[in-house]
Amino acid sequence: MKNPYLSIIVPVYNVEEYIQKCINSILSQNYLDFELILIDDGSTDNSGKICDEFAFESKKIKVIHQENGGLSNARNTGITNANGDYIWFVDSDDWIVENAFSIIDQELRENNLEMLGFYETRFIEEQNKFQGPNNLKNIPLTNGSLYLKKNERFVPAACFYIYSSDFISRNQFFFKEKLIHEDDYFNLICFSRVQRIRKIDKVLYNYRIRKNSILSSKVTMQRLISYLEIVKLCKSLKKSNLDIYFIDTSIRFYLSLLFMHLYRFQDNNNVVDVYKIIDQAKQIISKQTYYLKDKRGVF
Repeated sequence: MKNPYLSIIVPVYNVEEYIQKCINSILSQNYLDFELILIDDGSTDNSGKICDEFAFESKKIKVIHQENGGLSNARNTGITNANGDYIWFVDSDDWIVENAFSIIDQELRENNLEMLGFYETRFIEEQNKFQGPNNLKNIPLTNGSLYLKKNERFVPAACFYIYSSDFISRNQFFFKEKLIHEDDYFNLICFSRVQRIRKIDKVLYNYRIRKNSILSSKVTMQRLISYLEIVKLCKSLKKSNLDIYFIDTSIRFYLSLLFMHLYRFQDNNNVVDVYKIIDQAKQIISKQTYYLKDKRGVF
C-alpha cells in the first residue's frame, strides 16, 4: 500500500468541545493523499470516544490512545507513527482552511522543501472575533538564517509550518518533553539546520486563542525552567548557521521573559530552586556584552 504524502498529527486532550470542528476541517479537504493521526493523550472527557467514532467512519484516521504525557510526548508519538513524506502538526482546538492541502501539495512538490511556512488567522474566543494577518508576503526558497531575516521575526508555533519527514528523521528531531513553549525550542533547532524553506502569502490555518490557554495561565516552576532551557539552547546555537544578532536578541528576549515571570512567581515552596535559576541566568547575563553596556541596570 502506497504511503500518504501528508501526515496530519493532532494531539488530543480534553477538547470534546472543539475536536469535531478540527477533524471535519481535515476530512473535508478536496485532496485525498493524506493520513490523520489522532493521539488521545489520556483524555478524561469524551474526546477519545469522538476520535474513535470518526476513525470508524474513515480509513484515513488512525487513533492512538495513550496515558497522559503532555503535548510534546503526544507529538513525538505522532512522529514515530507517521508514514507521510511531510508532517503537519495541527492543534486539536484549531482548524484548517478549505483547499489547504492542495496548496501545500503544489508548493512542496515544486520546491522539494524541508519546511514550508504560511500565515494564520487568529480567532479570539472570548471576543468571538477573528484577527487577520497583515502584510502577507512570499519568502523565496532560502535557508533558516536568511528566512528569519526576511520574515523579520521568529514565529515559533509548530502548527504554522509543514516539515519534511526526511528532514525530521535525518536530524533526529523530537519535541523536548516537560517544557512549556516546546515549539520555541523545537523550531530554534529546526531553523539552525534547515537549508530549504520558504513562506507563501496565504492563510491556511485558523488559530484559536482560548481564555484558559497556556499563555494566560499562572506562573509555574515548569515555565521558569522552560525559559532557562530555551536560553541555554540559544547559547549552544552560537556555533550554528543562525545569525549571531538573532541569537543574541533571542537570548535577551527569553531572559526578559524569565525575569518577568520570576517577579510574578509566588510559590514559596520552591525558593531554593528559584535561586538556582537566578544564579544560572546571572552567569549567562555576565557573558552577554549588551548587558555589560546597559547603564540602566535593567537586570
